[in-house]
Amino acid sequence: MPQPYYHMYSVSTRCTFRMNLLPNATDNQFPHLLADRYRLDSIVGEGAHATTWRGWDEKLSRPVAIKILHRKLTDDAVFVQRFRDEARVAASVRQNNVVDIYDFGQEQGVLYIVMQFVDGQTLKQLIAQRAPMEMREIRRIIGNVLDGLQAIHAAGIVHRDIKPQNILIGNDGVARVTDFGVAETGGDAGLTTDGMTIGTVDYMAPEQAQGLALTPSADLYATGVMLYEMMTGTLPYTGTPREIMMQHINVPVTPPSVRLPQRGITSQMDAVVVQSMAKQPQRRFGSARAMKQAIGQALASGSTQQTTVITTPPSAPLNQPISYTPAYPEDVGAGLNGAMKGLIAVLMLGILGIALWGAIQLMGDRDININLPGFGDNTTQEVLTPTATATQENGVIDPIGNEPTEVPTMIPTEPPTAVPTEVPATEAPTDEPVIEPLEPETPTEDAAIEPAG
Repeated sequence: MPQPYYHMYSVSTRCTFRMNLLPNATDNQFPHLLADRYRLDSIVGEGAHATTWRGWDEKLSRPVAIKILHRKLTDDAVFVQRFRDEARVAASVRQNNVVDIYDFGQEQGVLYIVMQFVDGQTLKQLIAQRAPMEMREIRRIIGNVLDGLQAIHAAGIVHRDIKPQNILIGNDGVARVTDFGVAETGGDAGLTTDGMTIGTVDYMAPEQAQGLALTPSADLYATGVMLYEMMTGTLPYTGTPREIMMQHINVPVTPPSVRLPQRGITSQMDAVVVQSMAKQPQRRFGSARAMKQAIGQALASGSTQQTTVITTPPSAPLNQPISYTPAYPEDVGAGLNGAMKGLIAVLMLGILGIALWGAIQLMGDRDININLPGFGDNTTQEVLTPTATATQENGVIDPIGNEPTEVPTMIPTEPPTAVPTEVPATEAPTDEPVIEPLEPETPTEDAAIEPAG
């Protein structure tokens, strides 16, 4: 497995370089016991600027992790300051999904941080073993990470280096965020050079790659990249460090379901990933808690009425990537609702017309006056149930007395006997017609149409 490294990128010169700052562990000669208390047992990990040991607190009789700054950096004021700030910043956050900081000190030129020891493995190791991972496991781990980030952001801290190597998965199954080495708070001004950024290129937000000011949204972007990697087993962007950074800035992410179609990834999970990796920070989730809720909703239901995402493609992409346009369920629903209402109206008019024609045929008298009011007549008259009004143009009955706005398309195949459209007030039938009420036809299941909405 390649060693993690920090990547520095200059916006003004467009040049990149790798910092080879990984001395051999045997080159570090440390006291066997730090502060007469912390025993160094074995190396459990190495980073760009520090080595982490498994140790033992002899006073409290408990295992600890001891992070020691490389000796080559102890004369660098920037790295020394950042190491001190890491201890201070991490110690300010107390939450179950953030590694606890116990102590900080310096002895014989050795700078060290004593922290909670997590017996387990990193998320990067877990991805290498299991990716693409099961959705239930993804939800649990990413949910732990987002809970930790919610506490970190609430303390006014931007981690700036969220990646699987900095997520520890304990044997208890709990995921914890660690390594605040490049974390940023409001008081960090002056510790970085303008136009430069420090982080891990594969998980770097577009604004971070450009050396711009960062907000908690940058950590959510990196979490979206981790989510993508857990779901597909691959990173969203590949290439040289410079190519990867330019893709983060310019190229819309290919949805996980397109990258791995055989996995059966839902459109709701696609939408979560796309929104978390939006190019503009304001288009991402508003908080770690909101992102966690969106993931839970996407995995809880397979319906399309889930997370609605609005994304904006970059103005100048490097190439023509596969784009992703999420559905807008409310717009689709409105269109279907209107079409259904129109269909129901036509069917109801057709049924009423057929019923009236059948009634006239049964009565068998062409001269029967049903006393239907003329079109536009404002006088009140008693008519047979159902109450209806006939138009002078076509005689089609409109339900509930509403005037029809357009001629329905469904009419009987054989036109009914014409009904007089105008009866003089002085005329009356010589014989009182006997009208037998019709038994209503029992509608079939297909005819039972309930209006939408």
